[in-house]
Amino acid sequence: MYGISGNQLYRINFGGMENKKYLDKVLDFYVRNTIIDFDDSTIYTPFIDKIKFASYAFGDLMFGYYGEKHFGLTEDEIDYLWRKYTSIIKEKINNGR
Repeated sequence: MYGISGNQLYRINFGGMENKKYLDKVLDFYVRNTIIDFDDSTIYTPFIDKIKFASYAFGDLMFGYYGEKHFGLTEDEIDYLWRKYTSIIKEKINNGR
């Protein structure tokens, strides 16, 4: 279960990986707040100001830290969301959108 305080999404019930609806909302937040600048080969994310395409794999540390502090995510949830998030962003980069 989740709640919203202002613009901040937070967890009410720490149910672990069972709470896919909450994880989907967190994933949606990450994807909606990621801007891809194709001209500069840069990605702007909510967890790191900017990342060059070539160094994108190193964003996982800040992704995890941000997810833990802002959404109360567990390590398993962070790993799960990182895989899904990077897959979506890589697809957007490869498709040029």
